[in-house]
Amino acid sequence: PGTGGLYIGPRASLAPWREGGTGVFSELPLQPEEFPYAFEAGSPNVLGLAGLRESVRFILQYGVNWVRTHELSMAARLLQALREDDRFTVYGPSRLEERIAVVSITVEGTAPEHVAAWLNERHRIAVRAGLHCAPGAHRLIGTFPDGTVRISPGYFTTEADIEWCLEALQDAAAEAPQAVVG
Repeated sequence: PGTGGLYIGPRASLAPWREGGTGVFSELPLQPEEFPYAFEAGSPNVLGLAGLRESVRFILQYGVNWVRTHELSMAARLLQALREDDRFTVYGPSRLEERIAVVSITVEGTAPEHVAAWLNERHRIAVRAGLHCAPGAHRLIGTFPDGTVRISPGYFTTEADIEWCLEALQDAAAEAPQAVVG
């Protein structure tokens, strides 16, 4: 289940791609033609919609720029420390202004999935390892088929969290099970 929104302009003529279970007009054998029900097949993801609503409220309260500034400041600290250590390769734009608050790295001599498992099991830090649904991008940057470790600081990430993550990454680079990358 997912959430989202779809705006359909008055001149558009679309046919439903899925039918059934609108929660209204249950007596009809086919999907209703009335908007918005024509495009709302299945049970709504109520929890997802509630989360989306609160997320939008939060962003409107603090502002997109405030959230971005904080996230980028956390990413900047990660990037600075990781670039100073030759055991890490950092991918993505060099300039902070050209980035989002996602840091993709590899650790010399250690497969990304081993780094992610080490961080999770030893330090309770969740990161994502692999191709991140972008095998073409990983071919381009030379990390295919293993991918990278992706660290994603968010609004609630603190400076202490970043320092903890850096210590854990240094630990992983020194102690994680070594595996051939590539």
